Amino acid sequence: MPAPNSHAPIYNPAHSLDRASFAHPHRASIHYGSSTYTVEESARITRQIAELLKNKGVVEGDRVMLIARNSPYHLLMYVACARLGAVFVPVSYRIPASQLVDLIGFTESKIVVSDPETAPILREALASSTRLSAAMQDSLTLYVIDDDPHCDGACDAYVCADESSLHTTVQHAPQQHPTSVPATLETTAEPTAGEPASRQLAAYQGVTRSTSFTSAAQLHHWKESYSQFPGTLMTWIATRVATTAAHDAFALNRQEYYEGLGVIMFTSGSTGGMKAVPLTHEQLWWGSRNFREGFEYSTWDVELVTVPLTHIGGFNGTTVDLFSHGGTVVVVREFDAGEVLSQIEQHHVAMMFGVPTVYAAMLAHPDFPRTDISSLTRPLIGGAVVPQALLHRMTRAGLAPLNVWGMTEISASGFYLSAENLGSHAGSIGRPFAHIEARIIDPETGEDSTSGELAVRGPSVMEGYWKSPEDTAKHFVGDWLLTGDLVTIDDAGYVWVTGRRHNLINTGGEKVSPEEVEATLNHYPGVSSVVVVGLADDLWGERIAAALLLEPGAQAPQLHELQDFAARSLPRFELPRELRIVQSFPVNPNGKIDRQAVVSFFDE
Repeated sequence: MPAPNSHAPIYNPAHSLDRASFAHPHRASIHYGSSTYTVEESARITRQIAELLKNKGVVEGDRVMLIARNSPYHLLMYVACARLGAVFVPVSYRIPASQLVDLIGFTESKIVVSDPETAPILREALASSTRLSAAMQDSLTLYVIDDDPHCDGACDAYVCADESSLHTTVQHAPQQHPTSVPATLETTAEPTAGEPASRQLAAYQGVTRSTSFTSAAQLHHWKESYSQFPGTLMTWIATRVATTAAHDAFALNRQEYYEGLGVIMFTSGSTGGMKAVPLTHEQLWWGSRNFREGFEYSTWDVELVTVPLTHIGGFNGTTVDLFSHGGTVVVVREFDAGEVLSQIEQHHVAMMFGVPTVYAAMLAHPDFPRTDISSLTRPLIGGAVVPQALLHRMTRAGLAPLNVWGMTEISASGFYLSAENLGSHAGSIGRPFAHIEARIIDPETGEDSTSGELAVRGPSVMEGYWKSPEDTAKHFVGDWLLTGDLVTIDDAGYVWVTGRRHNLINTGGEKVSPEEVEATLNHYPGVSSVVVVGLADDLWGERIAAALLLEPGAQAPQLHELQDFAARSLPRFELPRELRIVQSFPVNPNGKIDRQAVVSFFDE
C-alpha cells in the first residue's frame, strides 16, 4: 500500500536509490566480476525490471522469485519489486529441485528468475511436477539470467523460448527523467488468483495432481527482456497525488512509494523445518538503522558480500542499505578465499560480513600474508558461534573483528560486540543494538533470569511466519520473539551463547535440522534407524555425524557411499561428515533417544 501521509521516514529502498542517483549518478554502485554499475545505471535497471514485471501482470503483493548464486540481481530485483509493491523472494540454488518447485507453489510466485546453471534443473523439475495448481501453471513465467560475466555464453544453451511471446507496446525511447507512469507502458489485466492463502508448505510435499507443468517450462532471456523497456517508471501507485512536472515532483519529495511487505526469506529457524520469514521495508530499514548506529559506517565505505544473498546476513547485513543509498557493493558470486582477498585489495573494501569459516579460510590462504587488506576496518563475523581462538587469530593478523549475532526473523540485527571490547569479552555476542530490546527467559518458569532462552522485540522483528500461525504461536510470547538460543549474562552485562534449546545443527552458518537428514538416511538400503547429531568443530562450529542401526545381515556402508546417496536430495552442507555403526541407541527415562549420549559414540 502507499506510504501513509505522515512525517515517518520513507522505508522503500527505491526512494533512497532514486535520490542517490540524482546526488551522485556516476559513483560505482556494484562491482561484479568484470562488470561495474554506476548508481544511475542501477536505478535505471531497477525501473526497467519493474516495467517488465508490470507488463507481465505483476501487481502489489505478487511474489517474484530469484534462484541464483550471488548476483547484482539480488539487489536490483528487490528494488524493482519495491517500485510495484511486489514481494521479492530470494531462494538458494543449493535447495534440491523438487523442493524449489514446492517453494514456488508455496509462495505462489508469478515470476521466477534463475542463473544459467540452475535453469535446466529447474525447468526439468517443473516440467515433470504434479504439485502446482492449474492456475499457477498458467501464470508462472520463467527467465534465465543471460548477462552474467562468470558464465558468458552459457545461457544460450538453456533458453528455448520464443521471445515473440513477450507482448509489449514499449518503444525504444531516449533516456529521460523518470516519471511515475510511463505513457507507453501497456497495462495488463489483474493476475489470475492462485491457491488459497491458507495452504501450507508441508501440503506441497504430499499433494499430487493429475496435471503436469508444461506451459511455463520455457525459459526467457532476462536482460534481453527487461532492456526493451525505457526505465522511466519510478513507482506505480494509482492513487498518487497529481503533480506538475515529474522532475519538480521528485525534487520536492512528492512521489509516493509502496510500504508494507518487501521480501520473503527462508530459514531453518530454531526448531528445524524450512520456514518463510516475511519482512517489511520498514523492518529491514530498522535492521539497517541498527547496523549504521552500531558499526558507524557510511556510503563512503565499500562493502563486499560473499556470503549468500539468499541469507539475511548477506542480504540485509548492511548490503541492501549501502546499495539503496548509493554506496558501493562488491558482489562475489561464490566464496573463494583468494578471490575475496584480491577483491578487498583491488576495491579498498572497508566492510564485509562472513561466517567463521570464511575468515578461517582467508587467514589460511597462501595469498593472505602478501595481500593489502588494511582498508578492511569493519570485518563483521557471525552466523555461528565464533571460536575465541579465531577472533584472536584475526586480531593478530591486524583485523579488528566485530562479533555479530542476528537471525532472519529480526532483519539480521540483534547483538554485537565491538572490537574495543574484544580483549576482555572475546566470544561474547555483546549487547543488543540500539533499537532491539532483549530479555532472558527461564524455560521452566517463564520468568526473567540471568540464564535461559534469549527473547527479543523491536521494530526490525517480523510479525509472524508466512502462512504458518502454528509456528508463529510457538515462537512468540506476546510481542517477544523466542530465539531458541540459550544464553547467560555476566556481571558486566555481556551476553554469551551457551547452546540451543532445540536440536538444530549450526554448521558453517547453515542451520540443519537433524530430523530432515535422518529422514533421508533412513531410506538407505539396510538401514533400520538413524540418529543425526552435531559434533563440535573448530572450523565449522559443528559438523554433522550419523549413527546407523542396521537391519540384520545388512552390509555397513562406507561414509562416501552414504554421502553419495544423501546428496541426491540434500544440499552438500547437510551431508554427514562422520559415521558410526551402532548396536542400539541409548534412551532417556521417558523412552526417547538420548541425543547427547549418541554424541559420545563419536569420542570412541
